[in-house]
Amino acid sequence: MRLLAVCSISALSVATAAYPQGTAEQRRACTRDAVTLCFDAIPDTRRVSECLHDNRERLSRSCAASFRRGIL
Repeated sequence: MRLLAVCSISALSVATAAYPQGTAEQRRACTRDAVTLCFDAIPDTRRVSECLHDNRERLSRSCAASFRRGIL
């Protein structure tokens, strides 16, 4: 299970590097939410962003703050 989480975070990191949105800190704020809520969308950052937006009521406080600032 831990290996799966590490691989997922790595895939998200690679995807966000290829399609930069926001700062590294802002991406980190949403990584856990992306893995938890949008695992099937990884590594497509456009789909991950849409998924996070669709699940905005369930986001962590730090990720939700990134959305409120219009970063993601």
